[in-house]
Amino acid sequence: VRLSRLIAGLHGELVAAGVSSEYASALTGYAASVVVRKLKYSTRGATIQAMLYPRANGVAVKHIFVNEASIAFSYDYFETGLADGPGGWSSLSGHTIAVLRNQARRRNGRPALIRHGTATALPLRDRTIDAVVTDPPYDSMIPYTDVSDLFYVWLRRALSTAFPDFALTAHPGGLQEKSLEIIVKRTNSEETAEHRTREFYDTMLGRAFAEARRVVRDDGVVTIVFGHGDPEVWHRLLGAITAGGLYLTGSWPAKTEAGGRAGSANIVTTLTLSCRPAPANRSAGRVDDVDDEVRREVRTRVPEWEKANLALTDQLMASAGPAMEVVGRYSSVLDQLGEPIDTTRYLVLARRAVEEAAAIKIEDLPLETFDARTRFALFWVRLYGRGLAPKSEARWQAMVSDIALPEINDILRDGDGGKGVRLALGREATGPIDETSAVIDVALAMARAWPEGLNAVAEVLAASGRDSEDPHLWAAIGFLSARLPEADPDVQAWNGTVRGRRAVASATLGVVKEQLARAVTKKRTDDQMRLFDVDAGGSEQ
Repeated sequence: VRLSRLIAGLHGELVAAGVSSEYASALTGYAASVVVRKLKYSTRGATIQAMLYPRANGVAVKHIFVNEASIAFSYDYFETGLADGPGGWSSLSGHTIAVLRNQARRRNGRPALIRHGTATALPLRDRTIDAVVTDPPYDSMIPYTDVSDLFYVWLRRALSTAFPDFALTAHPGGLQEKSLEIIVKRTNSEETAEHRTREFYDTMLGRAFAEARRVVRDDGVVTIVFGHGDPEVWHRLLGAITAGGLYLTGSWPAKTEAGGRAGSANIVTTLTLSCRPAPANRSAGRVDDVDDEVRREVRTRVPEWEKANLALTDQLMASAGPAMEVVGRYSSVLDQLGEPIDTTRYLVLARRAVEEAAAIKIEDLPLETFDARTRFALFWVRLYGRGLAPKSEARWQAMVSDIALPEINDILRDGDGGKGVRLALGREATGPIDETSAVIDVALAMARAWPEGLNAVAEVLAASGRDSEDPHLWAAIGFLSARLPEADPDVQAWNGTVRGRRAVASATLGVVKEQLARAVTKKRTDDQMRLFDVDAGGSEQ
């Protein structure tokens, strides 16, 4: 409170010293911005960590927004005070002053008019703008106004003199107004008065794109920067673009985000989507033709992405761009009966095209030659190993593999605290093994059985009905062993199994022979018992 009063009084002192009111307001705002930056380094949730930072004596401060999407709660926190080093007053104020000094020295550029308003009601005339650049909120990832209320309640006090309008709000709690914020607000209760629902987000986002369409010239462009892991969110974004009278004409992936903890909502790669006003004369496309176009378009992009060092996981997300570019050439896509189809199918088709273009081989065997369940698991390991991945990725990859999500629930396991999913360990895969079992199930069962000895592994192999030299089984085991950490318990089991492969084959043959012998004995016993069967009348046969 004392600091708030100090900043608020700064404006009056500057004016009294002969500084113009406008310049005094600007300087007061700069001072307040430094304190706001200080707050995120000295608020509950900020932590201290050791790192190579000589000026900070080997430590640095992690501020409260390291995960971006939420403010972590903790019972204690690190207070930076007015000390030196990252997060300290001198660091933040010095950095701010340096930026202002550099900007003041710039001589290039020209004056610009900046207006503050809302994306659904632009103060511009129809068809007068060359380009509209947007970076819309990513669905429910970040509740912007909720988390920034931390700063607002302080700023409205500190800037009460320099910017009196800043404190005006219709929010009943004196916080920032949220009636027009286009996000999806996550809540823990089904009974809530929260208006920021999915329906609200979709409707308002469509209105914002329609407003951009209204003000941009017919040959103008509307760019949308977007990234998300959930297929449903992409579905709804594309619906909003169409509802806004736009269609996609180009896209570029870029690593624009730092990301956060594994399995969280953070993203690393975003797409810049170039959209234009949708012409009225577009023809309808046929599903088979559009399918082929999407595959070709994605395959031509893969070499470009690889040249840009885009990881395979990022290429999968980037594939949405070229897919929607192709779809945007048509007013609609029709099936064989002439009925319009849901064009979000092409998000899945595009990802599949990336997987095919990667031409992944498992010990010289093409990935597509494996059963669907195993194909899913091997590609998952290719992407994430045993690490955590967002749950949305499981939905994406299940669709790409043409497999229902419930069918792979036992292959993946939730991470600690329900954050993300990971590949199941052998000891966690407890399903029965028979002749219908997928390769991945047999491999995991063999790892589970390894601590019990070769005979236990042989019994698994015999139960699966697979030949002891099955190339797909041993190729999968070799691939998994190479991709997962050396200390992984399953890897140690598989390596042992591979080393004892001949012994496993011999033991399996012994198990099969024993099973056959038991079967023959049982048949003989059954045949003998039939000689003494009793008929319905009670007499012996």
